[in-house]
Amino acid sequence: MAFPLAATAARQARALEAQEHRPWAAPGWPWSVAQTLADGVFCHWPVAPEALAPLLPPGVEPDVRDGRAWLTIAALRVTGLRLRGLLPVPRLSDGAELVVRAAVVVGDRQATLLLDAAFSSRVAAAAARRLYGLPAASSRIRLVREVDAVRVETSRTRPGGAPAVFHARVVATGPPEVAAPGSIEAFLHERFLLVVGRPGGGLMLAEQHRPPWRLAPARAVVTLQTVAPSGLAVGAPALAHIAEQLDQLVWAPERQEA
Repeated sequence: MAFPLAATAARQARALEAQEHRPWAAPGWPWSVAQTLADGVFCHWPVAPEALAPLLPPGVEPDVRDGRAWLTIAALRVTGLRLRGLLPVPRLSDGAELVVRAAVVVGDRQATLLLDAAFSSRVAAAAARRLYGLPAASSRIRLVREVDAVRVETSRTRPGGAPAVFHARVVATGPPEVAAPGSIEAFLHERFLLVVGRPGGGLMLAEQHRPPWRLAPARAVVTLQTVAPSGLAVGAPALAHIAEQLDQLVWAPERQEA
């Protein structure tokens, strides 16, 4: 068992070898967390910038393309989750996550703002809250890979009893490809700064790195959706993608005061 885990850790560390696709260089100091992401499905909705703006903390602006802001619901399988210098722990290092995120700008950098996050692992949810200040909860998340599709089913109860549910089937409509520079796919996916609003004000900013996503265009049928903020992510997604497996590195977060 130790040899495959060591091979996973070594492969994850090599993710830094590809940096040509980044808009700025990866940090020069050591990363903190590594993980492998697979069976990723992404459903994207265009939203009016003024509808998204009230959800953004001070210092964060919607990243607008052709007059529209974008909201994404993403579900991914996580394996090999580990801290730098440690090997993955069988079972504890594996799970799934579902996030609601928005494409934003912080200063002069394109970023991803996490509005909501759920993890199938209670350990991962607790670590995300403690280490990164994520709005993370534990949830039942089921990802089923089919030949050319991924089915997602997740549900949990929010404080106060409100349900958070997302059921979808995402079917590939073409082969996976690396997003072309300047494309909507690159705009939505090739972002390397994670942003979380702090409850007391200010931001948590975490650099992240991964090789370019290989994305298959897809068609998504969403049958239940109550995870996104009310009034957003209404109707069928305008775009959807299925992503091939890749390794991701995340640096320790930095606080930015309001």
